[in-house]
Amino acid sequence: QGRVRIAGEEDSERLAQIFRLSWLNAYRAIIPAHDLDLILIKRCINWWQRALKSERNIVVVETDGIVAGYAMFGTARGPKRTGGEIFELYLLPEYQGHGLGELLFEGCRARMDAFGWDGLVVWALRENTPALDFYRRRGGRISERRWERMGNTALLKLALRWGS
Repeated sequence: QGRVRIAGEEDSERLAQIFRLSWLNAYRAIIPAHDLDLILIKRCINWWQRALKSERNIVVVETDGIVAGYAMFGTARGPKRTGGEIFELYLLPEYQGHGLGELLFEGCRARMDAFGWDGLVVWALRENTPALDFYRRRGGRISERRWERMGNTALLKLALRWGS
């Protein structure tokens, strides 16, 4: 069992750790090592401290008093700027498959509903099958595709949408 709460500045070190370990787990075989290392270096504790001071839409999921994952959300980006967007949703690998991701996802949706945002979008890399499967099981339908550069590599991202 777990609970979702708003992240605080005291979570910066743990969020940096979750980001690093979950990205290594999810993207090591997708993003070239050099490019992945550069991304991970940018998301150090200082980055998280700044983000937590300025951003209120970061939530964490705790289980047995341990922060096991986080999500960031806000108004949707891009040309179809309607509704909300979950920008990131990551769990430590050892906590995946236990329902905590669903708690985070639903925690974000509840907060977006409270803001009156209609619809939701999430972007995931085409090669990240576990993420795509997770969002499809929650009713997301692929609506758009776009290429994104990560270092020297172009990767295809897919948008999954709920509602309008």
